[in-house]
Amino acid sequence: MLRIDFELDEQLAQTDIAPGRLYLSGPMTGLPGYNREAFREAAERLRAQGYTVASPAELPGDDGDPWEAWMRRALGLLLTCDAVAFLPGWVASRGARLEHQVAVALGMPRYAYDGGTVRRLE
Repeated sequence: MLRIDFELDEQLAQTDIAPGRLYLSGPMTGLPGYNREAFREAAERLRAQGYTVASPAELPGDDGDPWEAWMRRALGLLLTCDAVAFLPGWVASRGARLEHQVAVALGMPRYAYDGGTVRRLE
């Protein structure tokens, strides 16, 4: 059973995340299991708080597909969302940096997610 600590609840309340779909962005390429466990944990915690989460780690596809094919799928999913939450290490990820550029260009609110806390990115 998932234990939601009150710190997460308070942090989300302070971020003013608007209702709608929240896209998760973060490093995947080169990490064990494509970092799916970190995406799963973040999505689970945010969903438990009532957010509708879209995670590229949940997209269908073959792990052997080229990076470009995965990014096309991920960007398509991103475009269906209203805001983006970035997982730790996103700055070192080529794909997450691209997703950040798209979010900035489209005026989407951006948040940092780390270990159950969420804060607004400037």
